[in-house]
Amino acid sequence: MADTNTMGKPINLDLSACSASNDGGKTLKTLSQLVTDINNNTTHQINTDELKKKVDNNTDAIQNVKEQADKTDKKVDGLTKKVDELSPDSSYVAKNTAFQAKGYLPLDANGQFVGPNPRTDNVVFSSWGYKFDVNGNAVGSNSSQILNKYQVAANNAGTSVSQEGRFVYTSAYDKTIAKGRFAFDAETVDSLSGNINLGSTTNPWNNIYSKTALTVTSDKNVKTEVQLEENIANLLFEKLEAKTFTLNEVVAEKGDEARIHTGYFAQDVAQILHDGGVEPSLIAMWIQNKNETTQLIEKEDGSFEETTGKIIDKQGLEFIQSLRYEEILVALLQGAKNKISTLETRLAALEQR
Repeated sequence: MADTNTMGKPINLDLSACSASNDGGKTLKTLSQLVTDINNNTTHQINTDELKKKVDNNTDAIQNVKEQADKTDKKVDGLTKKVDELSPDSSYVAKNTAFQAKGYLPLDANGQFVGPNPRTDNVVFSSWGYKFDVNGNAVGSNSSQILNKYQVAANNAGTSVSQEGRFVYTSAYDKTIAKGRFAFDAETVDSLSGNINLGSTTNPWNNIYSKTALTVTSDKNVKTEVQLEENIANLLFEKLEAKTFTLNEVVAEKGDEARIHTGYFAQDVAQILHDGGVEPSLIAMWIQNKNETTQLIEKEDGSFEETTGKIIDKQGLEFIQSLRYEEILVALLQGAKNKISTLETRLAALEQR
């Protein structure tokens, strides 16, 4: 029995089985359950407060990130403005677009132009203007062709050396273009002795201007003297006749204003040699070449192929004959000396009678 006489108040009462309600009697719970719920609510409140603090901290961090992003955007805008000032058209190119459409032409560390990447055979072409497609048709018919070709190979020491070079300019494909001109400040030499021709049989040069006569290699040590049974000097001196003539191409252009030339016909020289028992093809003063032309054709892989085609001119000629005048003049001079010597011998014999 509980003690009920302490200061008139009951003590040590067991109320665990008593029920109470915190919602107006709708739900009855024991006092112990109510105490447990109150403790749980208190813990939940504490957890909610901590969560709010974390959210507040994260909100501050997010705000800091936004502020940094705004500063970065301003810096990017400033850099973009500077780039736009340098490049008004705002055209940017990637580093990997060299030699590609809308790309760029790279320069090396010395500021020199770097040519297109070589093909598998190490041949590099840099071309501007007039080209041919894979079918041989003209591409850009209103431009001239400037084609630079070079080939690089490694020698035994492993260093790169220039093996082949070619520079071609022509305006023959468009007659409306002014004639091109190249100027050289120093010597223009061949990489190999006797390897380059000026012009060709089909496309000879028009005029050659020089302050002095041509210098021709004439060292005895590079020659082997040959004796012929037939004296071609006497044959030419006795048989070859000078001709006066005009050039057909010039007559077609200028008509009666075409100038008259003096010289020899190659066919006459060939006939005189043949009649004298000498094969003309063995004598270097007479030349016969095929009438042909050479073109560079661009293939599908971007490489170029050199093709040679035969030409038959308006007169149906497949070959063109030419002469080396300096050799003919030497032969004629020797023939004259032989003739004078013969006449002097005869004169001396007559005077002794």
